[in-house]
Amino acid sequence: MILKKIIKRLLLVLLLVIMHSATSLCADFLEKGLSALESREYTQAVQSLSAGIESEPDKPDYFRYRGIAWHFLGAYDKAVLDYSKALEKNQKDGATFFNRGLSFLKLEQYHRATVDFGKTIEITPVDDRIKLRLAWILSTCSEKTVRNGSLALKLVLSVYEKKPEDADILDILAAAYAENGMYIPAAKFQKKAVTLLKTTSKRKKDAYQQRLKLYQLKLPFRYSLKLAIQAGAYKYRKHAEQKLKQFRDNHLPARLVEIQSNQKQWFLVRSGIFTSLPDTLAEKKEISEKLNITVIVRPYQEL
Repeated sequence: MILKKIIKRLLLVLLLVIMHSATSLCADFLEKGLSALESREYTQAVQSLSAGIESEPDKPDYFRYRGIAWHFLGAYDKAVLDYSKALEKNQKDGATFFNRGLSFLKLEQYHRATVDFGKTIEITPVDDRIKLRLAWILSTCSEKTVRNGSLALKLVLSVYEKKPEDADILDILAAAYAENGMYIPAAKFQKKAVTLLKTTSKRKKDAYQQRLKLYQLKLPFRYSLKLAIQAGAYKYRKHAEQKLKQFRDNHLPARLVEIQSNQKQWFLVRSGIFTSLPDTLAEKKEISEKLNITVIVRPYQEL
């Protein structure tokens, strides 16, 4: 009888040891996965977090962090699947809705991206970091259906009031004003951002300066910057074709672009597709002087 009690107690102790070891092992998988993410070792992160999922398939953290790793590896479809599994287990995870929205953007599933961004704001209305990231996307995304200038401005202004001297916040604020067509305040705040910017990164300094030049030219900034030179916007195709002939007679490249704006059809005469503002301005000057006409710089595929 005493022996049976001793055996039962030993079995209980053994079971507790096994449970503790399993718990420690699962925690170890998560810790290793997060460490790999911080070190940008995304393949290693996927391996560690996948092992964790095998041990604890109902734990959402493994899926949400593995989704981040898949995103940085460029496997956006796998990232979406993992984010979705995490959200099945926790519908109040605003950061994961936001991250899934970013992956949807990469997959060019723009409507789904905007739905997720909306969920993010509903769930985490006081998270300034997410507000700023979302405001930037809503102001600068190259896809028109994603952009929402009024919401972007509202979001960034709520953060700007707390930190009016932060260069990065001013940069986002300027982009939001530009998306709303308010180029005077856009240039004003971007100029202030350039002044306050504290960085040794030449790339970042140049990017801030380029955005300032865009706003001074009354142009919005797009995350995937594509610019074109426009020689006219016409309601009638025949008028656009006349202008197009002028380009071709002078051996200058040009094309006719049809765009719908406010339920109206417009025919644009465009030349070039540029990703550099200095190159665009140089070409603009050459065309203007050669044809003796006024041309403007416009975002590619926008009126």
